[in-house]
Amino acid sequence: RRPCDKTKAGAERTARIKQGQLFNGMFDEYDRERLDNYFRDEQRLTLDEAKILYLETTINNKTRRTLKRDEYLIDVAFGFFKSRGAVLLDDVSPLLCVRLIASIKKKGLKRSSIKNYWSVVSKVFNKLRKLKLIKLENPMQDVDLPREGKMERTRIPSVDEIQSILSYLATHSPY
Repeated sequence: RRPCDKTKAGAERTARIKQGQLFNGMFDEYDRERLDNYFRDEQRLTLDEAKILYLETTINNKTRRTLKRDEYLIDVAFGFFKSRGAVLLDDVSPLLCVRLIASIKKKGLKRSSIKNYWSVVSKVFNKLRKLKLIKLENPMQDVDLPREGKMERTRIPSVDEIQSILSYLATHSPY
């Protein structure tokens, strides 16, 4: 509700025009301010909101340990984006994602760890898009992983580590 005209006829005419505009999805700034969170199509998520929504929507499919790992990876990746000025999920561009991967590589992390960061950012965008919470394209889809390095572990467990694993399995095995 808002003032339309000084005369009843003018107010009715303006009201009919406004009803037609609203019916056709044409909203002005006053309408947007009043409707605020009801604009599902135009909703822009912050990085923190996106993280929370992703974790909430995947809680049933993952173990607690996997959720903790995902949360840590998202915190690191989104922290990098925030340090580069990104506030909203819309602000994350493919170039920013390339810079994230380059900074992780620069820290000396292995290719498999870099892939974990790549995957979790990609999963956030894909999951939120699948749930129709965002209309953004996945910026990670154009980002390539570094070629050098192997995806498998290069270190072999020591004899003590193997014995501790075997003793744990012996005490916690159901058979």
